[in-house]
Amino acid sequence: DALRNAQETVARIRKQYVEERRLIPLTARVSIRSGRPASMCVSDRNGRSFRSSGFIPSPALNRPADRDQVLRQIGKTGNTEFSFSSIDIDLEDGLFVPVRELNELRRSALDGIRDAILDPYRRPARVPGEDSGRHSSEGSDRHSSGGSDRQVPEASDSGKPDVYRKEISSEDREIPSEGRENAAWAHPAVTASVCTQQQLAAVLKNEQAGGVYLDYSICTAWNADLVRQRGKRVYLMLPAIWRADTAQTVKRMIEREFGPSGREIRAALDGILVRSYDQLYTLRSAGLQGDGFEVIADADLYTWNSQARVMLAELGVTMDTLPYECSAGELEARGMAGSECVIYGYQTLMTSVQCLVKTTTGCRHEKGIRCLRDRKGFLFPVKNDCSICTNTIFNSVPLELTAMSDRIRRSGAASVRYLFTIESGEETHRILNGILPEQITRGHYRKGVE
Repeated sequence: DALRNAQETVARIRKQYVEERRLIPLTARVSIRSGRPASMCVSDRNGRSFRSSGFIPSPALNRPADRDQVLRQIGKTGNTEFSFSSIDIDLEDGLFVPVRELNELRRSALDGIRDAILDPYRRPARVPGEDSGRHSSEGSDRHSSGGSDRQVPEASDSGKPDVYRKEISSEDREIPSEGRENAAWAHPAVTASVCTQQQLAAVLKNEQAGGVYLDYSICTAWNADLVRQRGKRVYLMLPAIWRADTAQTVKRMIEREFGPSGREIRAALDGILVRSYDQLYTLRSAGLQGDGFEVIADADLYTWNSQARVMLAELGVTMDTLPYECSAGELEARGMAGSECVIYGYQTLMTSVQCLVKTTTGCRHEKGIRCLRDRKGFLFPVKNDCSICTNTIFNSVPLELTAMSDRIRRSGAASVRYLFTIESGEETHRILNGILPEQITRGHYRKGVE
């Protein structure tokens, strides 16, 4: 009898605590109103909560969403560790609510509440070099027991990102901080890159963008002054291809607009976005590094691992851009501190000197946007730049991570960037105000390339 009782007890414990999946009950409130971003607030029984926001609903042309449809879609928790004990739906009549956007709203909310639950149990990140007493007098790389640990914050009390220093490798190699700290503190939390005057006009009217990357083709002294007058930081965005003739073209443009000396350029601009390693050498030769002048590495420069980031820092880079190819988990493992994340934009598929216009109809020396159609009927925009004789082929749909921007910030990213390339001024204005295209891609954020 004793053996049988013991076996029954073990079986009951196994069924209750091992085989049975225990879900965390949540309550949710969803608000979908016209002219405002849809929101979802989830809470657990311990008082922790998280609020996510997403798309702005549009008026329905045929079939408006109803409460049951929204309730059914929001209630699908799938294989997560959560279940909903109650869901309150505040839905305005006559609105079109895409199922995809509801799914994204729910995922973002569940990701947020998961992080809120796990945050107290996470090990704080160390910041190497914070205390000079952390290393022994013999020069050992091992940390002493007197070193202090602290959590790397996503932003300071002033709203500006924390300095670009973080433990990034098992060997405790520190990212060189000389000349980086002032630049990292000054870099805006939200930036936008523009290629046309219409895009620039829309960005200047938007208050959230604190910094503007001007494409080299519109980076004039007049435009730089316009950006500064609006209280925003201004950056020169160099072209993706850096041949000898391209370098000379850009050099002549800079000297014409800002002057030939590095001092004059630093006075007119707050930094430069580089897109190739050759450009880093050019900036170093011109003395355009250090003393608070920002050098931002675009996603074209490899930063998948910590050693690559250290190398770029040693070359004078004050901030890098998160790789497009990494998933959310890979980015968090890599470390996002001191990095900028592109949350919207048409991603470049190819930059080529093989001109689509010249090949098909002959060279016209006219900038413009045309399209290539693939075998499945998808259209890929092609933008030609006659001043440096290049063609850029973009993806058929834009990358859109604005719904994940809260999670990206919590993961330590110093800044987020809107990448405007082929959009009109009106489209730029709508996107900055949360009205996004219907056809989008999340890129590799949820699933990496491997």
